[in-house]
Amino acid sequence: MTFRNSLCQAYWRLEKVIDPGVVNSQQNYADLVRSWIDSDSEWLDMGCGHDVFAPWLPSAANVVAKSKLVVGLDYDLESLKKHNLIRNRVRGDVMNPPCRDGAFNRITANMVMEHVADPILALTQVRRLLKPSGVFIFHTPNYWHYAAFFASLIPQRLKNKIIQFTEGRREDDVFPTFYRLNTVKDITEAARKAGFKILEFHKLSCSSSSTIFVLGPLVVVDLMLRRLTRWKPLESFRANFIVVLQKPEDVV
Repeated sequence: MTFRNSLCQAYWRLEKVIDPGVVNSQQNYADLVRSWIDSDSEWLDMGCGHDVFAPWLPSAANVVAKSKLVVGLDYDLESLKKHNLIRNRVRGDVMNPPCRDGAFNRITANMVMEHVADPILALTQVRRLLKPSGVFIFHTPNYWHYAAFFASLIPQRLKNKIIQFTEGRREDDVFPTFYRLNTVKDITEAARKAGFKILEFHKLSCSSSSTIFVLGPLVVVDLMLRRLTRWKPLESFRANFIVVLQKPEDVV
């Protein structure tokens, strides 16, 4: 067993004792997206990168295959070239996506909205692309979780190195973060201003063995803090949000 695997095993043993039953929020996101996609779905995956779900999750091939239409949008051409599941891929910016109005009834974004400098403009563009009653599902960090808060204070170059070490992602696969749509208040206000109704707002803790590579023995403190956020008054300090917004039926 490698040293890295030994640390992961140690994390999972500690988690089982201190705060059992929590899954990675990527699993929650994948499950929720699957529940919203059916044979009538005309689906845009914004910031699609090179896969629909996290690579360690079961393939999204079945959910892509049953959709009526799937389009992947990303600004990074190299990521688009590596995407094997989505045939229709478009290089473009989420702030000005090159797609016609009302083209989709499902839009998703996995760990994308924290990179958006103007969230109201971005949400307005999402609304433009959606048919009436269409939904936008996004997964993003919570700024008031200590990890995101401290990450916002770290210079981008150092942050890239940390992510490369803990998650195994290349530096060119890490993008600047603004955290302007990453609190309950900011999401609620931006959704209202962009003309969306909030259908679901999930505040989620996240099981992530990579935490032990950053914190070492202090991972015990992380797990204890995570356990505290099970208490409802502290739920707004959980690690991540998954939000479902809906364009009103009477809005064109």
